[in-house]
Amino acid sequence: MRDVFIWFNQYFSRDWAVFFTSWLPFIELRGAIPLGISLGISPVKVFLLGVIGNAVPVIPLLFLLNPVREFLITHSRLMARFFTWLYERTIRKSDKVEKYGALGLIL
Repeated sequence: MRDVFIWFNQYFSRDWAVFFTSWLPFIELRGAIPLGISLGISPVKVFLLGVIGNAVPVIPLLFLLNPVREFLITHSRLMARFFTWLYERTIRKSDKVEKYGALGLIL
């Protein structure tokens, strides 16, 4: 993880390094916030850059997830079986979400 921080800090400004670090799936805010504070950016600014940066990749994912799923289902029997299994599992577990709300979603 340290190498990622060094690379971002080498090629981007401090603010952009925090912003792009928060995009990374396994680092996200857990890494972006310490990075920004260690670079001397104010904690409030680090928090805002990290949260906004963390939300940016979600937008394309929301628009592309269904078309990619449809493509995979139509072109691969393995993917069709996987998504059928995932859908059935989701429906089986949905009673907890309906019964307990947010707590059920966490469970």
